[in-house]
Amino acid sequence: CGLLVAALPANAEEPALAAGLVDQVRTLALDKAGAPAAARVEVVVGQLDPRLLLAPCERIEPYLPANVRLWGKSRIGLRCTQGRTAWNVYLPIVVKVWGRALVVPGGAAAGSVLVEGDLEEAEVDLAEEFTAVFFDRKLVVGRTVAQALRPGQAVRQAHIKSRQWFAAGDAVKVVA
Repeated sequence: CGLLVAALPANAEEPALAAGLVDQVRTLALDKAGAPAAARVEVVVGQLDPRLLLAPCERIEPYLPANVRLWGKSRIGLRCTQGRTAWNVYLPIVVKVWGRALVVPGGAAAGSVLVEGDLEEAEVDLAEEFTAVFFDRKLVVGRTVAQALRPGQAVRQAHIKSRQWFAAGDAVKVVA
């Protein structure tokens, strides 16, 4: 990631980011998001906390903090590498990863069983929640909804009850 020569105002009411620095943050997030090849990635760069009073800096370096996953609400680090006072702050970002997945256009009540007619494929934000979405209808049809789904909401693993292969008290034979 290249470095950008920029300056944040020393006593500004609201720390503003130079346009080039915003572009660098967006490029870093796009490069490190790890989105599927067919997905469209959108990065929304937030604002620094207006209460920050950062010292002037000639060189600000954006970086990816350790253990940060760039999906959904996240953050990018900014550090002053050339200035009177070294500083480090985190800039909030939102990474949206748009891709095709199964949705329930009419919504579904908790406890209902999904049928083929309940499902459609649509473009959704895959990064909106942490659990994986379903792409294959065979994995969803006949499954019970664990929590109510809003109309148009993507069907995710957390929304579907686990398959129950046998009932409590059934005799089970295990062959190894």
